[in-house]
Amino acid sequence: MIRRRFAVLIMLLAGTVIPHDAFGLTNGIAELEETALTIKNEAVYFNLGIEYLNRNDIGPAVLNLKRAHLLNPYDSEIASALSAARESIGIPAYFFEASPLERVIQFPLTVFALPAMAAIGIVLFAAGSAGLSLGLARIVEMLRARVWRIVSIVLMALGAVYLAGAYVRYGAMFDPAMGVAVYSGTVADRPDATALEKKDIAAGIECRIENEIDGYYFITTIDGKEGWTALTNIARVWK
Repeated sequence: MIRRRFAVLIMLLAGTVIPHDAFGLTNGIAELEETALTIKNEAVYFNLGIEYLNRNDIGPAVLNLKRAHLLNPYDSEIASALSAARESIGIPAYFFEASPLERVIQFPLTVFALPAMAAIGIVLFAAGSAGLSLGLARIVEMLRARVWRIVSIVLMALGAVYLAGAYVRYGAMFDPAMGVAVYSGTVADRPDATALEKKDIAAGIECRIENEIDGYYFITTIDGKEGWTALTNIARVWK
């Protein structure tokens, strides 16, 4: 991805419109949207998010920046742009921050990108399996064989943990229940236009889609609101 200037982030946080060429962009929204239909790429989603931010279209901006962040959670500029977009609708960054204990527990399984994590798991598991086979084959040398077995079992266990972690992260990354309100609207107590109890939701608010009935989604937003809203108000992060 083309490296962006730190000044652009300052402009984002200050609410300034970002020049179209700030990131070396050559494609407009229509072309980027067409590209996004065929490939999942964080650069495409990031550029789309910035284009929508330029137009103060917060719903699609958050949607695409969230996609970019899920694909590359280690890019600080993507994370900063997403945080700025969220804060523009009153959602503070701490809503999405793990506790210190959670960060310690998650660290071994989040320090590597998903493909690297899966590759490490495969290598460790394969090395452990090979070592265990070799250790068992040298049963005559009991002490050395015992050491081989212990090391091999540890490697296999670590490999299994990394593979399981990669599987869980993949499921969380592409969770079909993740959604974003692309338009402002309301959530109501029942899925029809005559519902009386309604709460406003802002464009760009993130949510989980719990159910779907007759053109309505039942959602729970990141700030705790829940109810039925028109299907056209919400876009799934991954279709």
